[in-house]
Parts: sequence; C-alpha cells; structure tokens
Amino acid sequence: MEIQRTTATATNIIVPLIDTSARPSYRASPTLASGDVKIIRHTGGAWTYNNIASLPAFLPVATKQVAIALTATEMTSDDLAYPIIIQFVDQTSPKEWDDQEIIIWTKPLQADITYINGSSVSGNNATLSLKQLNIVNSSGPAIAATGGESSAGAIFQGGSGGGHGIIAIGGDNGIGTVAGCSIYLPGSTTAEAGQTEGEGCGMFIGGQSQMSPALLVKGYGNCGGAAFFRACANGHAILATGSGYGAGFNARGGTHAAGISAIGGSIDGDGIYVSKTSGYCLNFDTTANDLHSGTISAIKAKTDQTTFTNAGIINSNVVDWKGSTAPAMTGDAYAVVNNETYGNSALKTSIDTVYVTEGDILSALATAQDDLIAIISKLPSSGTVSSMSLSDLIDGVALRDLFQLTLAMVNGRFLKDYPNTGDVTFFKRDNTTVLTTVNVTDTERTRL
Repeated sequence: MEIQRTTATATNIIVPLIDTSARPSYRASPTLASGDVKIIRHTGGAWTYNNIASLPAFLPVATKQVAIALTATEMTSDDLAYPIIIQFVDQTSPKEWDDQEIIIWTKPLQADITYINGSSVSGNNATLSLKQLNIVNSSGPAIAATGGESSAGAIFQGGSGGGHGIIAIGGDNGIGTVAGCSIYLPGSTTAEAGQTEGEGCGMFIGGQSQMSPALLVKGYGNCGGAAFFRACANGHAILATGSGYGAGFNARGGTHAAGISAIGGSIDGDGIYVSKTSGYCLNFDTTANDLHSGTISAIKAKTDQTTFTNAGIINSNVVDWKGSTAPAMTGDAYAVVNNETYGNSALKTSIDTVYVTEGDILSALATAQDDLIAIISKLPSSGTVSSMSLSDLIDGVALRDLFQLTLAMVNGRFLKDYPNTGDVTFFKRDNTTVLTTVNVTDTERTRL
C-alpha cells in the first residue's frame, strides 16, 4: 500500500491486517509484539532499519483496524526522493496475520490560505501573527512589502526585552558587493533634486529619546569596522545633516581608540575633507578636553613664529647656522646658490673637471721619478762630478730645479686645490716657501 503524507509532521495511519488462516478476511484483535513492526528510512545518507517508536494497537471499537502513530522524526528523511516504509512481519509460527508494508511518500506542506482569523486574505484585510516564519525565494524578493502614505511603514519590527527587532546576516560574496549585503536598501530611483532631505532614502532611522541613539553600530574583534560605506559614482557614502544644536555626525572614541580613523585614497582621495558654507570648518572645544590642548598649543607656538609679507611667501630669519650664530644674510644668498652660472650647477661642473685624486698625484710622482732616473743615468759611474754645473739643462730642465723638486717631493710637502681648485702646490723643505704650482687636467700631461 502507498500513501502520501507531509514531511517532518507527526501523523496517524489506520490499516487492517489479513488473517493468515482465513484469507482474505481481516484479523480481529491481532497480536502485535516488539519487533513485529519496523520503520525503514533514508537518513544521514544511508538506509536505517529500526523498531517503530510506538507499537501499533487495534482500535477498541473496531478490533480489525490497527492504529499506527508516527512522530515528526519518523516522518523525516534526508531526501524526499526516498519513501518511508512501515513493515509488518509476524514473528510467531505459525503466523497469525500476513506480512504487509505501507510505503509513505512525503512532500512539503502546501498551504493555500484564504482566511486568517476570519478575515479574507483577498484585498489585504487579514493580519497574520506567527511565532516564526522562514521564507526562501531564489528567483526574486523573499518579502515584498508596501507601506501606506505618510507615516505608515512598509514593515514595522520591534524587539522585546533584550531581543533585537531585526537580525540580518549577509551572504559570502564579500564586502562592497550588493550580493553580499545582509540588508540592501537602494532607495527610490525617482527622487529628484529639490526634494526635502531624506525623501526617497533607502532607510530612515530616528531616535525616540535623548538617550536613545537612532543607529548603534558595533564592530567585532580586529577583522574590520563596525560599518562599511561605499558610495556610488560621485555620490556620498555618508550624508549627515544636523538639526538645531545637534551634530550631523557625532563620533565617540573607545578607551584606547579614536572616534574617527580616516585613511586617504590610493591616488588623490582625502581621508577627511572639510568644507563650509558658514561657520567653522572645524571647531574644537578645548575647555572640555575634546582636543589635546597641549598639542594645539605646541602647533600654535610654531605657527605664530611664521610671518607673511606677500601672499604665499614665508619670511624666514636665520639666527643659527650649524650650531653657530648665523652671519648677516640677504635675499641674494639663495639666488646666487641657485644660479646656473655661479651657483650649484656651475660649481659642481667645475669641481668635476678639476677634481684631483690620490692616483693623479701618485702618477705625477712616478713621472718625476722617471726624470730623476734619467738624470742619474747621465752621471759617471765612478769618480766625482766636476764638469757639471747646477745651471746645466737635462731634458730642458735646469739641474738645480730638478734637485729642488726632487727634494720637495721626497722630504717636503704639497697641497691639493691650492691656491685654486685643480692646482697642486709644492713647497720647499722648509714647508712654508712655495716652490712651484701646477694645474692637473684630464686632457693634458702635467709638467712641473
């Protein structure tokens, strides 16, 4: 026998049992023992075979009818494609009644409500009061609600005691996408410029008393902010307008956290942008310690030292230069330093041209050493020099000069970039008298 019942809903079934000794007659007052009646269900991905929770019994007024009481759990399977089977098998021998099965196909509860509490649902006349309502619609809005005119809302929801009026959990598509929002309130698509502020808004929230905030948003842990706002193209993520003496936006910091933390955009977006039509852009009540007065005083002390004589030009009076009292300066100092002919650029070019390295000097000394060797080679290998005068020339240089230069290089001193950049000056052995000065270049051979 096959029947239909509502899934996950307790039910009763009445069936007769065939008398084994008098077929096809029904058995009167059949005997049913534990294990005679089994229930077969598909749960947890597999078939199960168990005794029925309550053993059936025949009806006192109709002893040939057996009543089966099934619980909501027994009427539940993990897939409506699988039936629930009640199996009767007499365990006595010989059998008192024939084996029998009841195949129950379950289906969701279907409701066609035409009246609620005596009022017809046609024409929106009825009011439905429920403990819980689960609505699922994968192809469109799960709830479509339209309010009346003026102050009548489409949906009114109030919590009780410590309970919330509405709890909404978003999907998994991520912050910033419409698909991931727990509540999506786009507002009117026909609102026009010139309307009163708030007309056509996606959501209007108003506090009920001075101690009751219109909106309380609280974040959890370190995973993100309490609220995330993203504007459409050229729109405001938050538009806050105060009323009377009330602030448009009032932020209160935590014990160790700022009331507002703003981060600028990745290109040229401002973390906080403040403009005004009248009044102040920013007005801090320092007497109430709303702003760190010590920080403001330190800033003011510095800005008070800055003066302007022309728009956009700051006057600067240098009183200290590298730890010492600065000499008198004029406005021409910067102009000269920045001048292309006499300033930084020209000075660097000159330095790069006449720069003398230690290698340059060693190379010059090596050349002088070669000249000294040439002189020694002209001297006799033995005896004394009697026919040579200090005024004699060797390779166009007087012997006296060669000796003096040699002594100056061996036991004297020399200075680089003296008296001018690129010059090398050799002193006599007294280390004070200048012997000669040469100029070292990268393109010509240096001669002493």
